[in-house]
Amino acid sequence: MLAEFYCGQVTDIYARTGARYFRLRDYSNLDHAQIMTRVKEAFDLSQK
Repeated sequence: MLAEFYCGQVTDIYARTGARYFRLRDYSNLDHAQIMTRVKEAFDLSQK
């Protein structure tokens, strides 16, 4: 995996769901399902 780390194993992660793009800072060892779960949780919270 090629990544520029922020601190330790933390890096910026970019994700797309539908037509929207998201950027989050989290651990570099997250798999696709974990990243999408975190994006959807954060998106649902901001919509309330």
